[in-house]
Amino acid sequence: MLIYNKVKGFNPTISLRDDLWSNYRFGLKLGYGISDKKPNYELLFSTAFDELKQYRMNVTFYNTLKRSDAHHSVRTSTITLNSLLTGFDYGDYYYGKGLEVVLSAGFGQLRFIRRNEFERPTVYKLFFRIEKHTNAKRHSSFSFFQPKNDRINPPIIEGTSNIVGFEANWNFHKARRLSNLGFSIGGEWSSKKYLKSDFDYSKLEYHMNWRQRTFPLARIDAKLSAGYVFGEALPHKFFSIESSSSFISGNTAMRGTDEKEFYGSKFVSLSLEHNWGEIIPGLIRIPNIAEFGLEFVNFVNLSYSGFDSNDIFAHYDGKLFIPNSTAATIDKWYYEIGLGVNRLLIFFRTDITIRLSQVEHPRFFLKFTSANF
Repeated sequence: MLIYNKVKGFNPTISLRDDLWSNYRFGLKLGYGISDKKPNYELLFSTAFDELKQYRMNVTFYNTLKRSDAHHSVRTSTITLNSLLTGFDYGDYYYGKGLEVVLSAGFGQLRFIRRNEFERPTVYKLFFRIEKHTNAKRHSSFSFFQPKNDRINPPIIEGTSNIVGFEANWNFHKARRLSNLGFSIGGEWSSKKYLKSDFDYSKLEYHMNWRQRTFPLARIDAKLSAGYVFGEALPHKFFSIESSSSFISGNTAMRGTDEKEFYGSKFVSLSLEHNWGEIIPGLIRIPNIAEFGLEFVNFVNLSYSGFDSNDIFAHYDGKLFIPNSTAATIDKWYYEIGLGVNRLLIFFRTDITIRLSQVEHPRFFLKFTSANF
């Protein structure tokens, strides 16, 4: 695999995963960053406790570049392509070295997520993680068409986190929609007293999606996300409002914001979309349009983020680095509306978005993303 980002530069990586026996799995990933001159590795041992492999334990040893943002929104392959072409790197990175143990229980029929990845719709996880965190800076400025991007990699507070956490997914997976109604709730806890960690904090996060038919060929989709950090909110535990990156956007991202424009130790984000299906092309008889299955979509997105008085901020080049939040603006909330065309060439979607907040006049954006099915 060829991986590229602005921290490690080109990071050629080899990966091996195999089932040693029926209930035992081994995985190994090795890479080396050309620009930061650091090796990275992940070593995985996995075992299932039953014949159907519903109950599992994963043990991972790693020394790698990690992301503090929502890595399911923009995948590594997309970051590689976008960083090489435009110079925009969506990720917020830090170096993590440690050990993670995950106990999981899954229920329901296995569902396809993406190539070589299947998951049950309802999964409960309990994990323990010992991880040393260090800062990562951008070392590479190479790209084909836009060699300069001034966005820094957000600094963190270095130290060791001993974490106990959980995750409960009901008809839900962060990478794709599994049902008409699903949700996920997760959290982690770090304590200086009880876990001998360098930090005291608790973090909770919630995600929900809902789909409802409105007409025979039309539907409405709602996606809600929220999170809160209690105690010593650390910079790499802040939430970032999902944004577009260059001309590419995730399905649930705020399409009219700058790249990673808003952060916070608390946030809420809501996306509402009404997909009219093939009703509009069919009614007005647009030649050669209805037969291609193109769908028209109206949407509205809004989000809020803020910081509390006890939050901790890191320093960058000797100066205090305080990210922007929507609460620090006059509007307090971010909101946008737009019109999209879904299933272009089957797999793609394009949106015209109008940003209505934090601007003197409405601003228009054209963004591309994967089709919403």
